[in-house]
Amino acid sequence: PKTSKGKKKEPEKTNAEKAFENAVKIYEKIVKKNPEDDVAFFYLGRSYNKLNEDDKAAKALRQAAKLKPENGEYQTELAETLINIAEYDEAVRALKKALELDENNLQAEDLMERAKAGQKRIEFGKKQLQEKFEQQQQQEERQSTGRPTKRVASPDETPGEEKPKPST
Repeated sequence: PKTSKGKKKEPEKTNAEKAFENAVKIYEKIVKKNPEDDVAFFYLGRSYNKLNEDDKAAKALRQAAKLKPENGEYQTELAETLINIAEYDEAVRALKKALELDENNLQAEDLMERAKAGQKRIEFGKKQLQEKFEQQQQQEERQSTGRPTKRVASPDETPGEEKPKPST
């Protein structure tokens, strides 16, 4: 739907979204007044998570975990958020800490699988990019040395036969 000025109308916010936005405002005030309040940072991060603001959530949850590193719930929540923003290495570190604190933390175990799978995908992607880069470098090197690249005949010509260029 569009407004009378032709701008795209923002969808109505749900009551839950409004509540979490309000919670963010409240927790922001609390942490500003008391920057050592790990609980407020934790709930600020959770509220940002509910609003799908992962970067802000990660920042707040990092602070909560920094203020109280022995809290496994903080470490686990931080790791889940880090997985959402593809910060897999940091997520693994947080999950290792959470599992040191509570070896029966099933959520942390499940998240660890996701984080390690993410690390593998990143490594695979890096490897693919490196191989492609090396292939391009080799191709450019062949072209710059003047060595002709092997020409493949099209299906409608015999190998070795040059197809005449169309005259314009």
